[in-house]
Amino acid sequence: MARLTIKALLALALLAVGQAALAQDPAIPPVRYPALPRNAADASGFVPAGWAIIDSRRGDLNGDGAADLALLLKMRDRRNVLAIAAGDRTEHFDTNPHLLVIAFAEPRRGYRLATSSHGLFPRPIRPWTGDDPPDADTIGIERGKLTVNFNFLRGWSRYSFRWEKGAFRLIGYDSSGASGGCVESYSINYLTGRARLTRDPISSDRERVVWRRLRDVSPPSLDRMDLENFAPEMAIAGPPLAAPRQPMNEKTDPLGASMEEGDLRLEPLAEAHRADLKAACAEDPDIWPIYAISYDPDHFDASFDALLARPNGRAFAVLVGGRLVGMSCYLGIEEARGVLEIGNTYYIPDMRGTGLNRRVKDLMIGRAVDCGFRRIEFRVDSRNTRSQAAMAKLGAVREGVIRAERITWTGHVRDTVLFSILADEWR
Repeated sequence: MARLTIKALLALALLAVGQAALAQDPAIPPVRYPALPRNAADASGFVPAGWAIIDSRRGDLNGDGAADLALLLKMRDRRNVLAIAAGDRTEHFDTNPHLLVIAFAEPRRGYRLATSSHGLFPRPIRPWTGDDPPDADTIGIERGKLTVNFNFLRGWSRYSFRWEKGAFRLIGYDSSGASGGCVESYSINYLTGRARLTRDPISSDRERVVWRRLRDVSPPSLDRMDLENFAPEMAIAGPPLAAPRQPMNEKTDPLGASMEEGDLRLEPLAEAHRADLKAACAEDPDIWPIYAISYDPDHFDASFDALLARPNGRAFAVLVGGRLVGMSCYLGIEEARGVLEIGNTYYIPDMRGTGLNRRVKDLMIGRAVDCGFRRIEFRVDSRNTRSQAAMAKLGAVREGVIRAERITWTGHVRDTVLFSILADEWR
């Protein structure tokens, strides 16, 4: 996951500059894929003019014991390299297409073309996605199988093919990637007609594994595959592994249901709030070093995903007059003990000092007490004098300092001031 995080940060930095400069996706120049010779003496004979080999592998692919060829070609046409304005500089966006070529070794006659495919490599339509372009690690030959590997901003995928009945048939698909605060993995075996699905929350060790059958065990062959219109996961029977949570309401989740008072509304934090909350958190970039977790633009998406995935938390978007102005959360929920914490609170600068925090806390404390919680905790960085003053105004009891209680995202070893309110004190 460290590699994904580094790539995500780099991609976000480029996106912030690049996407702001693009009003729409650039126009991709059309290309014509070449006809290939049926036979060639060596690998170079299958390389059309204006193309180059960027990866090649040798190994037996049709079971005759001879070393066959797998070639990944790329067009080299400067007209397909677009100049894209990115702030005060120009970036180059390479849209040149790729072509996979497979040739079988022929005794004393060089090689015979077996198949070719460009559908596995859709041309990019926008720059700065963070995905890796096909490279020297893309194709492989392993125990008679052809493999094609892709690396993306948040994960990877791998397709496995075997020569059967005059074509390269897809026999396996594996993938793994970060989504919604979890790492989701798929392993599809078209020979057995089964798939293994894994969902591993980033914030916990509660891995979930499910086995499913396939609806369709006849995927397209390599020469007919088009990844713009083919998704292996769609062949898996049953509901998605990461089924969306049902909307929270008073019956299904009384603690996490929406709360309202006048023009103030607290609603369960969801993917639909991502963009607005990200913009709100970016209004005060200097505040995040005082927080245990950063929601600044560089860290927001990873922190937001982890927050949604917390198994013992309930996060809320704070809206005033329909405008998202911050967030606050129930954390460390322990129903058996009747204890929870309220924290991870943030408001945009122009809502501070307006009494909003008291209104939010009144709703959240009242809801927790109504749901049977007997103790509500607040944990504040000892350096955060503003929040400590807010706790005093709220009537919370300062119980003491927990020394070196946690390490924050900046590496600071934090002393935490513990406050609490008991249900009997609130009623």
